[in-house]
Amino acid sequence: MKEKLRGHESYRMNCVNLIASENCSSTYVRQVQCSDLMHRYSYWLGNNPRTRYYRGNRYIQEIELKSIELAEKLFGADFVEIRAISGMTANLGVLLGLTSPDDVVMECGRDLGGHRTASKLTTAKVVRLRVINYPVDSSRYNIDLEKTKQIAYEHKPKLLTLGASIFLFPHPVREIKDIAEDIGAYVSYDASHVLGLIAGKQFQQPLNEGADIMLGSTHKTFAGPQGGIILSRNPEAFKRIKLCPNVVDSHHPHRIPGLLLALAEYREFGESYAMQIIRNAKALGAALYDSGFDVLFKDLGFTESHTILVDVSRFGTGRAVAKDLEKIHIILNAMEVPKDVIERRKEPTGLRIGVQEMTRFGMKEREMREIAEFMRDALIEKKNPDRLAKEVIEFRKRFHTLHYCFR
Repeated sequence: MKEKLRGHESYRMNCVNLIASENCSSTYVRQVQCSDLMHRYSYWLGNNPRTRYYRGNRYIQEIELKSIELAEKLFGADFVEIRAISGMTANLGVLLGLTSPDDVVMECGRDLGGHRTASKLTTAKVVRLRVINYPVDSSRYNIDLEKTKQIAYEHKPKLLTLGASIFLFPHPVREIKDIAEDIGAYVSYDASHVLGLIAGKQFQQPLNEGADIMLGSTHKTFAGPQGGIILSRNPEAFKRIKLCPNVVDSHHPHRIPGLLLALAEYREFGESYAMQIIRNAKALGAALYDSGFDVLFKDLGFTESHTILVDVSRFGTGRAVAKDLEKIHIILNAMEVPKDVIERRKEPTGLRIGVQEMTRFGMKEREMREIAEFMRDALIEKKNPDRLAKEVIEFRKRFHTLHYCFR
């Protein structure tokens, strides 16, 4: 087992990882997750972390209370729930808390890169909801507000959810909140992909703009341990979300010290980190476009987040292209582009590319241009993949130290 783990870590340190949903936590964050807390329960009753079901929680409670305090300060929240063990469980807790069976929920569909949480959970019969997708303004890769207003007034959804898995541009939170107030609905915002950018004050601030609930995972642009979080300023909405025991019993308390340190790191380094992430994403989008790739939304500056979306249909399917790039130690994943949905293609023909992990290893705009050159050499110039793999490994050796964190 140790040999396999060493092999994995050595291999990944020799790769350029561009998966938009991953990151690397700092050495300190990793270290504090391996403790006696992995053997313990720290279940508390309701939403009050000071009311404990188990005894022996003196120090665990102090760590959890400090984590909640830092999250409140970092995100400007009045209420924080740290017991979600993933973004999906956070989403499920919000859906169960803010809706009743047969309620209508609006969310982003495939044509807007949506995670489609409500749709998936309804299909799996975990919840019983009627799900409607937002209409899309394809020119802006965003929600069509006028059509949304018409649909919302007709169908009266109880929950309007925002956020996506391909989250290139801020969503119109204020405008959706206005609609929600007219029909008596809540607004939730899934910040899983952009939580670190929000923490760094370089993306929209959903709670400031009116979202009743902001939720997300804590391991994408926010480089903490794998887990989830729910934040709010609305006491009535937050009170309805009974994550424990409805969704989570043991919340895996060994990860909370890592979350605490990650929150502290983002208070110290989050702004500069988030700023460089967005610079790098824009630089990589421009460099790939100049190299001959069909990077989407050039007129919009490619992106305002950590992610860019590339149509690679002239090279094959997204999965085939991702496999070809993996041969030269560039790791990313296939993803649908809008025309895949419109034309009902069976295979995605796009690549979703995220720069947050390589930014944390110290790469900047110059390195984004080098990555674009590697991809051009592999896919357009058809150069020898074995030789390119060696070049990528040598390139990656310059970036083995994590930045924007305590050392």
